[in-house]
Amino acid sequence: MVAQYNYSIGRRKESSATIKLTHGGTGNIMVTHNGKTHTLREYFGGREYLIEQIMTPFKIIGADIHKNYDAVISISGGGVAGQAGAIRL
Repeated sequence: MVAQYNYSIGRRKESSATIKLTHGGTGNIMVTHNGKTHTLREYFGGREYLIEQIMTPFKIIGADIHKNYDAVISISGGGVAGQAGAIRL
């Protein structure tokens, strides 16, 4: 069976994010920047407010809905705050 996914692009300030969201996942969110792959928490470090900003669309839909999806995110340009905004959009 072929996995179903949604593909989206978000932009904020000078940042751009490409997101591939796959249904039926376990909640893994991987971020690729400059060819290096990190988990969401590794990439944004101790900036919990940025992680909360990124997770806002999932929280609007339902509290634990994000655990049903995996995301592969490629980001480029700008600073971490702009990148978080691009991912959220």
